[in-house]
Amino acid sequence: GMADTYPAAATEAGVKAGLGVVSCRVTATGELTDCQAAREDPANLEFAAAAMKAASLMRMNPWTAEGDPVDGLRIILPIKFEWQGPPREPAEAVKP
Repeated sequence: GMADTYPAAATEAGVKAGLGVVSCRVTATGELTDCQAAREDPANLEFAAAAMKAASLMRMNPWTAEGDPVDGLRIILPIKFEWQGPPREPAEAVKP
Protein backbone atom coordinates (compact mmCIF):
# COMPACT_ATOMS: atom_id res chain seq x y z
CA GLY A 1 0.00 0.00 0.00
CA MET A 2 2.84 2.44 0.71
CA ALA A 3 4.13 2.34 -2.88
CA ASP A 4 0.76 3.67 -4.01
CA THR A 5 1.13 6.77 -1.83
CA TYR A 6 3.97 8.35 -3.85
CA PRO A 7 2.47 11.56 -5.26
CA ALA A 8 1.66 11.50 -8.96
CA ALA A 9 2.49 15.22 -9.24
CA ALA A 10 6.07 14.44 -8.18
CA THR A 11 6.56 11.61 -10.66
CA GLU A 12 5.06 13.70 -13.44
CA ALA A 13 7.56 16.45 -12.56
CA GLY A 14 10.42 13.91 -12.55
CA VAL A 15 11.05 14.33 -8.81
CA LYS A 16 12.25 11.06 -7.29
CA ALA A 17 12.40 12.04 -3.60
CA GLY A 18 10.61 14.29 -1.17
CA LEU A 19 9.46 14.80 2.39
CA GLY A 20 5.96 15.10 3.78
CA VAL A 21 5.41 15.99 7.44
CA VAL A 22 2.09 15.50 9.23
CA SER A 23 0.83 16.09 12.73
CA CYS A 24 -1.46 13.27 13.97
CA ARG A 25 -3.26 12.24 17.14
CA VAL A 26 -2.66 8.69 18.43
CA THR A 27 -5.64 6.61 19.59
CA ALA A 28 -5.68 4.00 22.37
CA THR A 29 -5.33 1.31 19.68
CA GLY A 30 -2.34 2.97 17.99
CA GLU A 31 -4.18 4.39 15.00
CA LEU A 32 -3.18 7.81 13.70
CA THR A 33 -6.16 10.15 13.37
CA ASP A 34 -6.89 13.84 12.95
CA CYS A 35 -3.81 14.18 10.73
CA GLN A 36 -2.95 17.61 9.38
CA ALA A 37 -0.32 18.56 6.83
CA ALA A 38 2.59 20.37 8.48
CA ARG A 39 5.01 20.86 5.57
CA GLU A 40 6.45 19.34 2.42
CA ASP A 41 9.69 19.53 0.49
CA PRO A 42 9.79 20.21 -2.38
CA ALA A 43 6.67 22.33 -2.16
CA ASN A 44 3.58 21.98 -4.33
CA LEU A 45 4.18 18.36 -5.37
CA GLU A 46 1.64 16.75 -3.01
CA PHE A 47 4.16 15.20 -0.58
CA ALA A 48 2.15 16.42 2.45
CA ALA A 49 -1.04 14.86 1.06
CA ALA A 50 0.87 11.64 0.38
CA ALA A 51 2.16 11.67 3.96
CA MET A 52 -1.41 12.01 5.23
CA LYS A 53 -2.44 9.00 3.13
CA ALA A 54 0.57 7.01 4.36
CA ALA A 55 -0.18 7.90 7.99
CA SER A 56 -3.68 6.46 7.59
CA LEU A 57 -2.04 3.08 6.80
CA MET A 58 0.25 3.14 9.84
CA ARG A 59 -0.16 1.97 13.42
CA MET A 60 2.11 2.69 16.35
CA ASN A 61 2.62 1.11 19.73
CA PRO A 62 -0.03 2.64 22.01
CA TRP A 63 2.41 2.51 24.97
CA THR A 64 5.66 4.35 25.66
CA ALA A 65 8.83 2.44 26.58
CA GLU A 66 8.03 3.31 30.20
CA GLY A 67 4.56 1.73 29.94
CA ASP A 68 2.54 4.95 29.78
CA PRO A 69 -0.41 5.13 27.33
CA VAL A 70 -0.10 7.47 24.36
CA ASP A 71 -3.85 7.79 23.78
CA GLY A 72 -4.58 11.37 22.72
CA LEU A 73 -0.93 12.30 22.20
CA ARG A 74 -0.21 14.46 19.13
CA ILE A 75 2.91 13.45 17.21
CA ILE A 76 4.87 14.98 14.35
CA LEU A 77 5.53 12.35 11.69
CA PRO A 78 8.08 13.03 8.92
CA ILE A 79 7.83 10.63 6.00
CA LYS A 80 10.59 10.47 3.40
CA PHE A 81 9.48 9.33 -0.04
CA GLU A 82 11.79 7.84 -2.67
CA TRP A 83 10.53 6.65 -6.04
CA GLN A 84 12.35 3.46 -7.03
CA GLY A 85 10.00 2.12 -9.64
CA PRO A 86 9.87 2.63 -13.38
CA PRO A 87 8.78 6.05 -14.64
CA ARG A 88 5.01 6.43 -14.58
CA GLU A 89 3.16 7.10 -17.78
CA PRO A 90 1.60 10.58 -17.88
CA ALA A 91 -2.16 10.57 -17.47
CA GLU A 92 -4.01 10.88 -20.77
CA ALA A 93 -6.05 14.01 -21.26
CA VAL A 94 -9.78 13.44 -21.16
CA LYS A 95 -11.28 13.90 -24.58
CA PRO A 96 -14.50 15.96 -24.83
